[in-house]
Amino acid sequence: MLLTLALSLLQVPSARADTPAAVPAEPPRIEPLLGASIHAFQYPLLYEGIPIRAGVGVEYGLRLPVGVEVGAAIRLVAPAKAEPTWAVEGALRVDAVAMIGQWRPAAGVEVGASSRSTSEVLEEERPPGSYFADLGQPEPLWIDVTATPLRLRFDTWELGVARLGVGVSLLTPGMSGRWRADLLTVARVF
Repeated sequence: MLLTLALSLLQVPSARADTPAAVPAEPPRIEPLLGASIHAFQYPLLYEGIPIRAGVGVEYGLRLPVGVEVGAAIRLVAPAKAEPTWAVEGALRVDAVAMIGQWRPAAGVEVGASSRSTSEVLEEERPPGSYFADLGQPEPLWIDVTATPLRLRFDTWELGVARLGVGVSLLTPGMSGRWRADLLTVARVF
């Protein structure tokens, strides 16, 4: 009898009916995002006299449970001076996203195409004496490195400020650069 009592004291107690069962953790899921953004552009990169253009965009993305976000964007870029039409850009992106509480910083790569090319840059925008003054080849494809250090999640909404992208043309690397700053991005997480 003492042996049975000693063995019963050494046994792990079983779950009782009056204690609540542990809630199973929610499995990781893919989060779709739909957003809109306001941009500032300049291409070619950092030439004095080349105007900075404004733009708006719509983005769709999927955030995977492993901290990767893939997405696509369509942007409209305002014309400068006497340009007749708005330019349209389309882009595909892959970002690594850290999820630290509400903070969602990201960095990645974006590949895109634009309806605007360097050959459409007006004569008065071309800096005199630069190689760009004679450049007339279309530059519709680019690759950007992007960083979004200020992105926060609030329940089912994300707010991003100052996503920065710097890149080059894919057709003539080193001949034409560009930068883009997403001044404000608002996205709904579904």
